[in-house]
Amino acid sequence: MKYYTLKNSYQSKEIGRKFPQSIKFMTRMGSIQEDGIGQFGPINEKKFVVPDIELSKSAKLTCLISSAGVGGARFLIMTKDLLSTLQEFNLGPHQFWPIDVWRKGNKLEDYFLFHLSYPSNDEWIDFSKTIFHLKVNGTDEVVDSKRVNNISELWNLLHTPVDGKILIPTPKDLFIHPNKTSNDLVRITFWSHGINGYFVSDRLKEEIEKRKLTGMHFIPLKEVDNRVILI
Repeated sequence: MKYYTLKNSYQSKEIGRKFPQSIKFMTRMGSIQEDGIGQFGPINEKKFVVPDIELSKSAKLTCLISSAGVGGARFLIMTKDLLSTLQEFNLGPHQFWPIDVWRKGNKLEDYFLFHLSYPSNDEWIDFSKTIFHLKVNGTDEVVDSKRVNNISELWNLLHTPVDGKILIPTPKDLFIHPNKTSNDLVRITFWSHGINGYFVSDRLKEEIEKRKLTGMHFIPLKEVDNRVILI
């Protein structure tokens, strides 16, 4: 299958304003910005607090909502129509919660916060072919280069300061074999290796477009980052 990155629409004609449609929470931020939550597995629903967002006055309603506070790397905000469409395809384990979306003082009831439980980093990315340059955070200074075997080792590199400096592992090339999974929706986490967020199969993309679901656009996987090499 071919894959496309799923992005929120940034066209003001479609979303009604400059990107994103929501720039603040209504009353609470919830748990979504806690470090690491939802990165590598299901979320403990008993402890998870769903945020509520407020749309800008000029924002139009779309099937996928963009929010400065939520982002599309781990969570998606979507209507029931979009959620139902996704669930007709092969997703794997996932979670969703009703989310309060406020617009002009009115609470909209038809939106959900969506989370695909497990990322596909170790399936998609061939770590054996990739050398990561360790750069001092905020600079292009390379202090070391390393290989890793999986996403956990890469995560540890990011969270292990050297001489008090945070080092960002950055690949020269990123080798990806997307056919290692048959899922129609894939989540890739960890931004520093070049790609992250949600990716849809060509057949799911076609169905979304056929049903004229709004608020999103698609970029071919090959075009997401110039370091991507499909194998």
